[in-house]
Amino acid sequence: MKNLTYLNIDWNKISEKSKIILSGMKHLKILAASGSEIDKFSRLDQLTELNVNWNRLKDEDVESIGNLKNLTLLELSGNEISKNSMKFISQLSELTKLSVGLNSIENEGINSIINLSKLTCLNIINANITSEGVKLIGKLSNLTILDISGNLIGAEGGQYIGELKNLKTLVASDNELGVLGAKSIGEMNQLTSLCLIGNSIGNEGAKYISQLSQLTDLDLGKNEIGDEGFKLLAKLEKLTNLDLVSNNISDLSSTGQLGLLNCLDVRKNKIEDKGIRNICQLSGLQSLRLCANPITSEGAKILSEMVQLTNLSISETHIDDEGAKFIAQLTTLKYLDISTKRITANGVKFICQLSKLISLDINWNNIGDEGVLYISRMQQLETLNAVYCNIGLEGAKLLSEMEQLTVLDVKINRIPGEGIQLLENIARFKSLVV
Repeated sequence: MKNLTYLNIDWNKISEKSKIILSGMKHLKILAASGSEIDKFSRLDQLTELNVNWNRLKDEDVESIGNLKNLTLLELSGNEISKNSMKFISQLSELTKLSVGLNSIENEGINSIINLSKLTCLNIINANITSEGVKLIGKLSNLTILDISGNLIGAEGGQYIGELKNLKTLVASDNELGVLGAKSIGEMNQLTSLCLIGNSIGNEGAKYISQLSQLTDLDLGKNEIGDEGFKLLAKLEKLTNLDLVSNNISDLSSTGQLGLLNCLDVRKNKIEDKGIRNICQLSGLQSLRLCANPITSEGAKILSEMVQLTNLSISETHIDDEGAKFIAQLTTLKYLDISTKRITANGVKFICQLSKLISLDINWNNIGDEGVLYISRMQQLETLNAVYCNIGLEGAKLLSEMEQLTVLDVKINRIPGEGIQLLENIARFKSLVV
């Protein structure tokens, strides 16, 4: 044990005796100890990477971390530290990656770490930072990755972010950036990955974002960009991942321009069956999320042409058993969410033909024990979520016999105590909710 160089004890509450043993591991280089309630680190002076997220650490606990001069990576998110801890962190001159999100760091705390010239990655979400704090972050000129979500930095903060000329990845969700903030970010031509969920940029803001021609990953969820905004974004021909949840989009006629898309998420929009025809132009698409759109089984018929799909989410649509028959033609599917409230055992009969499926969400469908009988024949299925599906004792017995099944959620069914006990006694489950 004393010669270990790597140790992962995430989410294991460590006893006082174990803490003493840990302090004697002089050769330890990497320690992952999130949620383990470890608070003493001074003797681990060979550490280069330390992950102690969610450890209830306070400012006085961070003082000993400041003595770990070899650290290049430090993760402290979700603790109880404040701006006062940052003076200790400022002593770690070799740091390249720092995560202190979900702590009350404030602008003053940022001022303490602007000397960390080797930082390339900074996570400071929900840390009470304003535009003045972003101005200070702008001095960290080597940053390539920044996550500053949930800080309400506003349009002025967007201007200061624009000064980070080496930044490649920016996550700045829920910051009230608005159109002006989007305009500033739209001038950061070096960006390859951008996430601006919930910033009210609208279609005008989308116009500025569409100028970022190097983008491969883009998430503009909850920005009300509409059809006009979507047409503008379709010019970003290098995109491989696009997320546009809740954007009031109905017209997908420009989709064909996005020929490199691998993943598309357009949940909670106004896409109808005819829009599926446009998506079918994306021959390289493997992951598609269409939840909460007014798509019917006719749309499912069109979807059946996308034989390359491996991941499909169509929950909260109007797809029924007839549509399930068409979905069953997507023989390469590995992950399927068909929680539509319209699938019965007859629909499951088709779904169980998907021989490569390893994960199935079929919540809120009245499939009953007969439906479980069909599911039990899926010998490759590892994960099943079947909440409120009218499953009884016979269904529970069938599920207990699925030896490959390791994750199961069957809450809000009619499984009696006998069936619940049967499932709870099965050791193979990594996760079980009954």
